[in-house]
Amino acid sequence: MSRLPLSAETALAPAARFNSIRIHAEIPGLLGSAIPVARIVRTDILFPSGVVVPLPGCNFMPVPAPGSAAEIFGTATGSAAADFVGSGWLGQTLHAFECWHDALGQRVLFDDGAAFWVSADGDHIAVNATANDCPHRDELLLGPALMLALAARGVFGLHASSILGSEGAVTLLGPSGSGKSSLARYAVSQGALRLSDDVTPLARLDVGMRVLPRFPQLKLAPILMVDDLELPLAALVWVEIGAGPLALTRMRDVEASRCLLRDTVAARLFAPRLLSRHLDFCADLAIRAPAWHLNMPRVEPAQQTRIFDQAYRLLRGLGLP
Repeated sequence: MSRLPLSAETALAPAARFNSIRIHAEIPGLLGSAIPVARIVRTDILFPSGVVVPLPGCNFMPVPAPGSAAEIFGTATGSAAADFVGSGWLGQTLHAFECWHDALGQRVLFDDGAAFWVSADGDHIAVNATANDCPHRDELLLGPALMLALAARGVFGLHASSILGSEGAVTLLGPSGSGKSSLARYAVSQGALRLSDDVTPLARLDVGMRVLPRFPQLKLAPILMVDDLELPLAALVWVEIGAGPLALTRMRDVEASRCLLRDTVAARLFAPRLLSRHLDFCADLAIRAPAWHLNMPRVEPAQQTRIFDQAYRLLRGLGLP
């Protein structure tokens, strides 16, 4: 059993324990009027007063804007060459994007017209989408926009699922299809508590690296209520399906650092100064946290449960229940 206090209840903890991200939109009402609605996402990520994210149809900005909406989003960016360009996955589709950054913040414009702006201090986010029914709106908000804001505040998100162990969070990383989420689900079936799925935020504090599990998860609802606002990071485990037998082996610091750079959410959007901070963060994390490689042999579907059971037995050595 875990020695860390925890609860899987869905009731809200005291308001002082949370910061709220208020996501606003408007819906058509009677007689052609518009009814403002808000969905509040509660998280332990520390913002000074909550982040207000307006969606299409809103006629306000979250902060005194550095210019008009046109200057923050599409039209003004067209007059100057982007500072850098790239591509990334959004809504199950690979999209090209352009980025502009200055002292006030960073603007990101995707090839389908969706765009967002994040202030330089990471305290504010503004979103502009091409339509109110933007199919990947939530992913845009809670994915690259929020992760870029958090990174500006020193909180970096990993493509990872995390499970609660006796000494803190055991974080399973790996590319899509590596089996990390399936292994996390199997751990839950064995009585473990899954803290996060798909994204695991980490912060570097005076007491060490900490996992911030209470975070909006697109694929995991409701958000789990863990009494510890900042859980210690017990281990990093890269899961890979490959040749060879099932094996759990320790990774070298340099190898772990390289994998952390690859598996950080929204890292392709980092401007040079933030990229430098990210490199330092990954190098420090690789030194501070024990890193492991879990090789999962490729087997027929009928044998997967047996492999998951054997893999979970290995992970128990890292503190899983």
